[in-house]
Amino acid sequence: MRFIKLILFLVLFLCGVVFFIQNSIFITYKIALKFSLFGYDLSSGPIPLYLYLLTAFGLGAIISFLYLLGEKLRLSAEIKSYRSQIAKLEEELESLRPEDEGEEEVEETEE
Repeated sequence: MRFIKLILFLVLFLCGVVFFIQNSIFITYKIALKFSLFGYDLSSGPIPLYLYLLTAFGLGAIISFLYLLGEKLRLSAEIKSYRSQIAKLEEELESLRPEDEGEEEVEETEE
């Protein structure tokens, strides 16, 4: 399965590289962003399109990482809670078991 994932990743990476090489003219266009709200006008200088794409990709990766990290921490805490609950239940089970199980078995078989 790991091998298949690696092959799939490499194929997608190569497709991305080919796409960028074939469309390099369009990606190098410079775009200036403008934002107007309630009389305030904000604008950026001309920035190449590929920087916008890389920034969007990077922000998406960071947001996904933070979300998954939060989920992992939450699930780890839940697992820790369940393990402590299991340990308490095992202790309770051990305290409820008779000390000599062999004597009970002998008594039961004699009856």
